Order: sequence, then C-alpha cells, then structure tokens
Amino acid sequence: GIPYVVVSDTFGKGIDARIEKKSRYVWKQHHGDIPEDHMIINMDNDPMNCDISNLRCIPTKYRAFLRHNGWWNAPVEIKEVALKWCELFYSIKDV
Repeated sequence: GIPYVVVSDTFGKGIDARIEKKSRYVWKQHHGDIPEDHMIINMDNDPMNCDISNLRCIPTKYRAFLRHNGWWNAPVEIKEVALKWCELFYSIKDV
C-alpha cells in the first residue's frame, strides 16, 4: 500500500480531506507547497521509503514519457537520467 498521514482532526469533512500521502507530506515539510501541475515520485520505486532524498517533485507531463519508455520502475540511476531527458525535451520543445 501507500502510507498516509493524518493532517487534520476535523471530523465531518470526510477522510480524503483529513489525510495526505506521506510522500507529499514529507516534501511539503522540506520544500513547501507542490505546484498544481506537479507530482511526487519515489526514485527507488518503494512507496514506503518517504525519505526526502528519495523523493522528486516532477511535472505531471513527464509521467507519459516515464511510463511509455519503461522508466517508471527503472533503477534510480536510470530514472535520474530519464528525468533530465524529460527536462531537456520540454526545454527544447518550449523554445
């Protein structure tokens, strides 16, 4: 499963309003808010490992490239290069 953190004790709003994925919670504690068009990924593919050094905040538009090219579950070293490739691709495309 995916670990969650209870972020509010206010009842009556439903459980979804009271919990947050632990990876997002940890990222926010270290770096502040996550932009709306971004997502948090675990570099080692282990959702239980929410150490800040294992988390990356990436644009959601990278997701298609990661999945299509088989990089989503790749080892950390390959995933780091894949993210750089995505960054370069969009840098060139947006020029």
